[in-house]
Amino acid sequence: MTPAELAARLAELPGNELAYHGFTGDMRDYELIVMPPADPNSGRRDAYVRFIFRICPEVSIRSRVAPEVWSRSIDDALVSQHHVTRQSEGHDWGVRCQVPYPGAAVVGDSERARWWAGQVGVEFHEVEISAKAHQIILVFANLQVEAAPDGYTPFAAW
Repeated sequence: MTPAELAARLAELPGNELAYHGFTGDMRDYELIVMPPADPNSGRRDAYVRFIFRICPEVSIRSRVAPEVWSRSIDDALVSQHHVTRQSEGHDWGVRCQVPYPGAAVVGDSERARWWAGQVGVEFHEVEISAKAHQIILVFANLQVEAAPDGYTPFAAW
C-alpha cells in the first residue's frame, strides 16, 4: 500500500463516528470501528465499518481532553448516558462515540516505520489519528477496510 493509497483510505474517517478502537482478538491487528452518520430522512445508519491496521506492533494512545476538563470529568455519573444533563460539568464520556476530527494523517518518512521494517522485513507505515477524546498513533504493515459482520455492535458489552 502506497502512502497515497493509505491517505485516500484514511480520508474516509472524517464524517463518521468512531465507536471503538483497540486490538482485535488475535492481539496482532488494531481496529477502529466507525459508523456513518444517520440518514437525515430515515434516521437509519449503514453498517459499522472496520478499519483494520494489520500487523500492528506499536500503538500509542493519549487523551486529547485537556487536564482542566479531566479534573471536572472524573465523576462516574459522566460515564452513563442516563445521568448526564445540561447542568453536568465535565466531559460527557457516556456518548459512546467520538468524532474523528481533524482526522488521520500519514507520518511521512517515519523513523518508527523504518525501524520496524528493518526488524521484520516488510514495509510499515505510521499514522496519527486525532479524534475528540483520543490521539492514536499506529505503526502497521497494511490497512484493510471492510463492513463489520451482520449484527456486529461495539456496544454489546455495555
